[in-house]
Amino acid sequence: MTAVQQPIDEMAIWRATHNDRSVTLRPHEYVVAVHQMAAAGRSSTYIADILGLTPRHVERLRRRPSPELPTATPPRLPTPDEHASLVDGLGKAALRFVDHVNDIDPVDVWAELDELSHDQLKALAVASAAIVSGLPSARARLAYWDRLVDAS
Repeated sequence: MTAVQQPIDEMAIWRATHNDRSVTLRPHEYVVAVHQMAAAGRSSTYIADILGLTPRHVERLRRRPSPELPTATPPRLPTPDEHASLVDGLGKAALRFVDHVNDIDPVDVWAELDELSHDQLKALAVASAAIVSGLPSARARLAYWDRLVDAS
């Protein structure tokens, strides 16, 4: 019978191993945390103190095999043709957006942004930050973006 792989919250483990007492680990996550800290050369007493366990409990957890952590698959990068097409389209969209963004209601700006994909929004944010110069100062740009946030 094959054991079911339980999900592992790597962020919770990181926080717990860095002395964040507000985190509650699940039993299998304690095993991972103990193995990680032991591999870093930490003593059982130190690990017990950081994780809020007894040194004896740490020793028992060290004897258990550590669950395998899943490896993240790298994101698929666009092909050169996809990248060129994306950049060309986003550049034009960014210029159109910047041309009229100062003259329209922030609610309308949000409506336009809702039509864009996640990747388009990221690229637009970078492009807009680079070319928005219609507002007289950084303070004025921040005030405008604050109005956008408040409108959402």
